[in-house]
Amino acid sequence: MAVQHRYGLKMIRYRRAEQKRLKTGSKACENEINKTTSYIPVGSWRYDAGQDRFYWSEGACRIHGLIPLCMATTLKDFLRLLHPDDRLKALDRVIGCLEGQDYQFEYRIPQRNGGFKSIGSIGTPLFGQDQRPVGMFGTVWNVTEKGKRLEAEVI
Repeated sequence: MAVQHRYGLKMIRYRRAEQKRLKTGSKACENEINKTTSYIPVGSWRYDAGQDRFYWSEGACRIHGLIPLCMATTLKDFLRLLHPDDRLKALDRVIGCLEGQDYQFEYRIPQRNGGFKSIGSIGTPLFGQDQRPVGMFGTVWNVTEKGKRLEAEVI
C-alpha cells in the first residue's frame, strides 16, 4: 500500500509540474503573440454566448480603438462600436455563427475625425460537449488602407 501511495504522490507532483510548465509556456506564447500583433494590425477574440462576453486580444483592442486589456465586452457594447449601417449585418453574422455557421465580413468603426476604419473579420463557432454552439472565436484585421487603395484606383 505504501508503494502505491508514493507512486500516487509522484504522479501528482509530476502532473503539477507539467501543468506549471504548460502554463509558463502558454504565457510565453501569449506574450510573443501580443508582441507580434503590435507590429501588424491583427487581433483575435472569443465570444462566450452563455456569459454574453467578448474577450479581446491586445491587438483586437487596438484595432477597435479600445483601451488595451479591456478584454471583456457584451454583444451590445460591440455593436455600439460599429457604423450604424453595419450593425444589423454584424448581428446577423453573430446569430448565424451561433447557429453553427462560419462567417467572413467587413464592417466599419466611426472615428473621431469623421472618417471610419474598415475591419475584416472571420469567425467560427465554438461547440460544447453536446455539439451545440456555445460561442465563437475569430480574427480581426484592419483593412482601411486596402479600401483607400481601391478607392484611389477607381478615381
